[in-house]
Amino acid sequence: MNYHDGFYKRIFGFPQMVAGYLQDFVGLDFVANLDMDTLDLVSGQYVSDDLHSRENGVVWKVKWNDADAQLFIMGVSQGPWR
Repeated sequence: MNYHDGFYKRIFGFPQMVAGYLQDFVGLDFVANLDMDTLDLVSGQYVSDDLHSRENGVVWKVKWNDADAQLFIMGVSQGPWR
C-alpha cells in the first residue's frame, strides 16, 4: 500500500466524508434514495476465485430504497505511465 492509498482510506473511513462526497459529486437521484444514517464501514478484504487474499478500497454498507447496498470507494492505481 502506498501513501496515497492510506490517505484516501483514512479520509473515506468517516461516514461524514462519504455522505458529503456522495451529495456533492454523485447523481442526486441515486443519493436521494440512500439513508446516510445507516452508513456502516465493513471489511474490504476477500478471497479471490484463485484463492488469493485481496483487499478493496473502502467498503460501506448502506440502506438504498429500503434494501441493503454496498458502496465501494476505490483508490487510483499508479501504473507504469507515471
